[in-house]
Amino acid sequence: MILQFFFSYALSDGTNREETGEFTPIDAETGIQKITGVISWTAPDGQVITLRYVADEKGYQPVGDHLPKAQ
Repeated sequence: MILQFFFSYALSDGTNREETGEFTPIDAETGIQKITGVISWTAPDGQVITLRYVADEKGYQPVGDHLPKAQ
């Protein structure tokens, strides 16, 4: 059985967030959890920032134009 959740919200200041999660059991004691989401907000300079992310067995993996790039 796969267990799932979803939530979202929007605030009056333009902040928005959506997130989904899934837990897939492997056996009676272990399983794989995966969470994906996106959040956006307006920075003080007026730029809209969008952050997408996945959290799973590989760790937290954020993606966004505002984040520094690996060299």
